[in-house]
Amino acid sequence: MPGKGNPFVKFRVTKKYDALLRIDANRKGISVSELARRILSEHYERVWDTQSSGVGHLEKLTHLAKKYVTTVELSRQTAKIPMKGEKSAELPGTPKRHDLEGLAWQAIQEAVTFSKTEDAAKNAKARLKALRVADALMRTELAILRDQDDAFVDDLLEELRQDTNGLEKNTQGES
Repeated sequence: MPGKGNPFVKFRVTKKYDALLRIDANRKGISVSELARRILSEHYERVWDTQSSGVGHLEKLTHLAKKYVTTVELSRQTAKIPMKGEKSAELPGTPKRHDLEGLAWQAIQEAVTFSKTEDAAKNAKARLKALRVADALMRTELAILRDQDDAFVDDLLEELRQDTNGLEKNTQGES
């Protein structure tokens, strides 16, 4: 039977997990076996990514860092209502700050995941650059959340931009 996989592979789950799988599969409009295949596939892709190649994590980290910088710059250009009367209108407003925080955490997670890969163990410069980008992201995000001076945030964004460009050059050199 081409395309059906191994028909002899079976596994058992407890009633609780069986019910959860059925509910989730029903909600997504797919069969339980299809859902189980997707879950296993995603799991093994994640395991493979963390144990072998780190280039994908570097590329994703670079993309997220650039997206973070772009989001900050765009949110600073649009008209904003300050959260309080005293706060500067130059910094991103509350909804954008939540988006930025999510981007920052995703990028930091990618940097940490990359630092655990074999590629990072073999390439100390790439690991250092990835962690520098994560550090710059954290400091920039904290400065925005603490309503730091606009010029200070500009300096941090420029540092983040430079670190990201250095990481991108390193990534392109490895591909």
